[in-house]
Amino acid sequence: MGYSVMAEDLKNAVDFVSRASGTSDIIVFDGAVGGFNLTAPLADLLRSKASTVEEEVERDLLPKWCEQRSLKLNE
Repeated sequence: MGYSVMAEDLKNAVDFVSRASGTSDIIVFDGAVGGFNLTAPLADLLRSKASTVEEEVERDLLPKWCEQRSLKLNE
């Protein structure tokens, strides 16, 4: 937490990070439990990648994860 910066509100936090980082793809942790806030451009990017990631998880990653734990994957 030594590198953290406090902001007045979520909008100011996002504006600060956008200027400091030069990107609009931002996740902001605001202390909420069980969720997070992200910018619309990042949400759009994640949605566009979701189907490809889902295929890779189902085809490659989940079977490997189950095998490493000696779990039987029901198909």
